[in-house]
Amino acid sequence: MDQASELIHKCLSAKNLDLTDNFVVKSIEEYLNDPKTTDPGAVVGVLQQIRLKDLETSRVWQSLLSRWIERFAKAKKVEDSGRANN
Repeated sequence: MDQASELIHKCLSAKNLDLTDNFVVKSIEEYLNDPKTTDPGAVVGVLQQIRLKDLETSRVWQSLLSRWIERFAKAKKVEDSGRANN
């Protein structure tokens, strides 16, 4: 996962990067939405460690991370409540 994180960091460090329609973001979204992804929360945790120098890119990246964190926190709650009822 460290190599993937490093690659993502390099891609996100490009100048004048637009994250609204970016192949890196699309790839991450597809991976996180794949039902075969065993622990999306761990992936998001690694992604949170990526630090960017460009303030605008960093702001958008943090917004994306917040959305992913919220989504998987909700999924975790549903998963946990399903286990309690079984």
